[in-house]
Amino acid sequence: MKTTQLLLIIVACLVMPSRPALAQTLLSGPVQMHTTDTLSNVWLLVRDAQKVEMTIFDSTYSFRQTYTALTGMPQEATVLLPFHNLQPATTYRYRIVLDTTLCAQGTLHTLPAAQPNAWKDISFLAASCASVSDGLWQKLGIGAKKRPFQAAKRTQADFMLWLGDNFYYRAGEWNDSSRMWRRNVRTRTYKPLRQLLETRPNYAIWDDHDFGANNTDGNFETKYYSLDLFKEFWGNPSYGIADEAGVFHQFKQQDAEFFMLDRRFKKIRGSSAYSETQWQWLFEALLQSKATFKFIVGGVQFLQPKAFGFEALSSYPPDRERLLGFIEKNNIKGIIFLSGDRHFAELYRLPRTNTYDLWEVTTSGVNTNGSWLMTQNSPNNPVAVPNTKYTGMNYARFTLSGNASNRQCKVEMFDKRQYPIRP
Repeated sequence: MKTTQLLLIIVACLVMPSRPALAQTLLSGPVQMHTTDTLSNVWLLVRDAQKVEMTIFDSTYSFRQTYTALTGMPQEATVLLPFHNLQPATTYRYRIVLDTTLCAQGTLHTLPAAQPNAWKDISFLAASCASVSDGLWQKLGIGAKKRPFQAAKRTQADFMLWLGDNFYYRAGEWNDSSRMWRRNVRTRTYKPLRQLLETRPNYAIWDDHDFGANNTDGNFETKYYSLDLFKEFWGNPSYGIADEAGVFHQFKQQDAEFFMLDRRFKKIRGSSAYSETQWQWLFEALLQSKATFKFIVGGVQFLQPKAFGFEALSSYPPDRERLLGFIEKNNIKGIIFLSGDRHFAELYRLPRTNTYDLWEVTTSGVNTNGSWLMTQNSPNNPVAVPNTKYTGMNYARFTLSGNASNRQCKVEMFDKRQYPIRP
């Protein structure tokens, strides 16, 4: 229903519409997804437009590139437009025409080029557990808060990571393809979230609530449609590998590499959080990585020695031992773990003998309540850094800076008003 046919057209001039039509609507976007110094995947959600045309051009009009997507239908459709051959650290203007109607104009940006031994300072936001209200009852509870999205929008950063539970399917929606589609559309057309997404490039993985039901595993009957929807609404550089479907992928920015994991699609209840194929993909990628910082990103927590009544890597103790053992045995440097799920923020530190300590940052939830329910089963956590737990709404910013011989990673936590959270 939402498949698009993509055509590339490099044009010498821009043809503007002569008169507006009211039917075509740009519901959400443009949103930059995977973006580097030379390319940007741009996502749009449109309605009643059978042809979507987006043109970008530089300030001197010496470079123009146009993509045209044919939706083939008169209803809602997502479009992903991959712009290539761009210049680093450059601002481009864009124009979007739906059928014959000019619907939007603005700017998008590429990121600085990566230069070994002369790395640029970069920063990124991280958030999880985002919900959108549906009515008065929801406005009184989970998903009622728009202020955190507005705060994150104002917070300077080069790109953003979404750590899972990026929205919440309501009871029964995950077994109804039409309702699943509507939930995704509802989320992307919620103005505060839509405006946040439009400020910078975005990368995402899922957790249980935006995959299916609570604590869903690989037996979820509608998982292939859920995966199709995820691909419709995000623009990651890849999804799984040739031998295995899923949302896991990796990408680089400057001297940082991100290993984005999928705990849901192939999870085997009572056995392992990840398939053997995904384990081998991660291990091979870590061995090959030359990055100063290696962020292992997952929907649930990594370092906790016990699950404390909630999902964690230690829900399956051999998984935790396997990952930590691999890192130690192969002397993998620069590991930082990043997770969500728990509806609070906290910093974790795992001391290790004769090597560096492992750190994990949990940030959750960006605009959801209920943290008092989630914190009751995690007392006396031996790896928790004292006085770092925050149970209000929160999101994180990571800043990588310094010269090649002295790179540093600074982590800041912000509350729903953009105020820094301090120990």
